[in-house]
Amino acid sequence: MESRFIMNPAEEIIREVELWFGFFDGDPIRLDIDEFHHLISGTRNVIFVEGYGDGINRVGNAFDTALVEAMRIAPNFDIMSAERFLFQICDSVGNPMKMDEMISVQTFLNQLDFNADVAWGLSHRESGEGVLIKIAATNLSRK
Repeated sequence: MESRFIMNPAEEIIREVELWFGFFDGDPIRLDIDEFHHLISGTRNVIFVEGYGDGINRVGNAFDTALVEAMRIAPNFDIMSAERFLFQICDSVGNPMKMDEMISVQTFLNQLDFNADVAWGLSHRESGEGVLIKIAATNLSRK
C-alpha cells in the first residue's frame, strides 16, 4: 500500500489497511484488529506511512524515514500531534529486533503527545536485514 493521507476516511479503506498491517496470530507482539478499528473509528483524518531502516540504527532510521514520508504527503499536518497511533515493527527472522533497539521505540514514543492513544506490534518477515515500520495515525492537527 502506498503512503496516504485521507480526510474523513470511509469504511472501504479499512479492509485495505487490515491487509497492509497483516494482523497475524503468530506475531511475537500481535496487533489486534480491534485496536485498528478503535484507531479508525470517528476519525477526522488518517495517515498511513512506512519507513525502512538498516544498519546500526535500523529502528531509528525506519522511524525517521516514516516521519519524513508523513511530512511529504501531509505537509500542512503534524503527525506527532495525532490523537491515536498504531505502529508495527517488522524485523526479519534471521535478524530479529534486539532489546537495545527498543531505545529507538522509546525515543519515538517520547515525541508523541502525552495523551495519545498508542498500540504497537512486532512481526517477522522471512528475509532482509533491515526493519520496516508501518504507522497509522489519526486526528492530526494542522501546523
